[in-house]
Amino acid sequence: MEEKEVKGRKRHIAVDILGNLLHIKVHAANLHDTKAGCDIFKETSSKYSSIKAFSADEGYRGTAKDYVENTLNLMIDISKKIKDEFAILPKKEHRTSGLRYNAVVERNRGKI
Repeated sequence: MEEKEVKGRKRHIAVDILGNLLHIKVHAANLHDTKAGCDIFKETSSKYSSIKAFSADEGYRGTAKDYVENTLNLMIDISKKIKDEFAILPKKEHRTSGLRYNAVVERNRGKI
């Protein structure tokens, strides 16, 4: 398994479009985001069957994106980094389907 020696914890947080907490996962920092992301997408979509699409940051491209699209048969939009600061963004629609996002998944390396 491709793990690296890094001390600490990583947090993956799933929220709905209003910011309400849906699911959180904490794991060791040596597990890569794309692999750990699969778990949070699976657990969130199984708890909330009304979810039709996810929005996530670039840390979930690759394995996690393929897992959501091919295994869970849900849509996911990977956002690109806009700038090095927080910004309030308008609600988006999925590029191809026009569905509004039901859940947003973010990585968090800071203190909660």
